[in-house]
Amino acid sequence: HDAETVLVRLVRAADVFGNLLAAPLEWRFMMDFSPPAAVMTSPTPGDTIADPSQDIVIEFSDNLSGIAIDSARITVNGSEYPVRGLIDSIGGDSLGGRIVFSPQDFGIRWAPGESIGVSLHICDSPDTCGPNCADYVWSFFIIPQFGCAGIPNPFTPNADGRNDFVQFYFPGLIFEPAEIYIFDIYSQVIKIISVPAGSEAKIFARWDGTDSAGKPVPQGVYLYVITVGGEVVCEGTITIAR
Repeated sequence: HDAETVLVRLVRAADVFGNLLAAPLEWRFMMDFSPPAAVMTSPTPGDTIADPSQDIVIEFSDNLSGIAIDSARITVNGSEYPVRGLIDSIGGDSLGGRIVFSPQDFGIRWAPGESIGVSLHICDSPDTCGPNCADYVWSFFIIPQFGCAGIPNPFTPNADGRNDFVQFYFPGLIFEPAEIYIFDIYSQVIKIISVPAGSEAKIFARWDGTDSAGKPVPQGVYLYVITVGGEVVCEGTITIAR
């Protein structure tokens, strides 16, 4: 079984002259059927980040045999790199370590809105058996550069499946939480929309033409103000047509 210690003991033997083994002989070895484990610790897989020079950090470990460094390779957005030149730290027994891929070292700068794919092929190095290998795949995203916008404008929240809500865009969307304040023509706040940070932020950054009680508001012009971190980043007008 995997990780099992096998004990071999020679208890009796004789040569061609009948001379017996003076003392038993024994040795042991361990079975290793498991490939190395690896996890991308920075950024978190599936995360959305703002840094266009974000380092990729991967922690790896093996339970018995140690890593075969020269056979390991990392692929970033389709380009392959040998792992040996990216090792940030590794134990003396090669049972654990860390890989750091710094894009600036290769003249790379992540583009806003880009999806970054990362894969790692890594094997261990048993003494007598073939290597155990594994492939890991992760991804993360670079936050798009959003300006201020409310689309479409005007919009028609009449439940016909077309232009039923206005989609707001603002600097920091996805990366930072925000508040969207909707005012009527009398400067009264009729609705506050809280937008969390994260991949689902765009779903929250919408207005369906209802007030804080969920009732449809009359057609006309409405003012919106968007704040991020307590500071106003966008303001404008939105028209409802019914």
